Amino acid sequence: MFWEQIIEWLSSVRDTALPWFIVREYEGAIVLVLGRYSRTLGPGIHFKGPFISEVLVENTNWDTMDSDFQSLTTKDGHNVVVSAIVKYRVVDVRTFVIDVENARSALCDIVAREIARVVLNTEWDGLRTQDIDKETTIVVRREAKKWGIEIDTVTLTNRAKIRTIRLMQAV
Repeated sequence: MFWEQIIEWLSSVRDTALPWFIVREYEGAIVLVLGRYSRTLGPGIHFKGPFISEVLVENTNWDTMDSDFQSLTTKDGHNVVVSAIVKYRVVDVRTFVIDVENARSALCDIVAREIARVVLNTEWDGLRTQDIDKETTIVVRREAKKWGIEIDTVTLTNRAKIRTIRLMQAV
């Protein structure tokens, strides 16, 4: 246990003490000097001030995210369950890391809100069209851009009618 802590400490000192670092082809990075934003960097070898600079690296490859299942009611009264797959990537590392506490969680919230809005305003037959995916993608794309995220597509999945049993409590 003691040796593991020593090795971990040496590893962290190495990362802060070395005056250089490498950003891989599929990453973007920002440099903080004494805790303040200094610069954004792309792939390659870069130099930094030992001990006073911190490098935060983020993957910029395309990725997908599954939204949680939502149980909703369509405009014409059908109880449905829907979820979505979001294809996205980070395009502005500074905004993604500094301006939003948890950008991926915020993206998930935006997708859930937009799905709910679309389902509540659409009849069951309309939910099975590609227009719903396009409409949802446009709104989510606009919102996510504020956080340094580029949205390729939002695709509604698992669109299914369900039976809902609601228990009423006595007052």
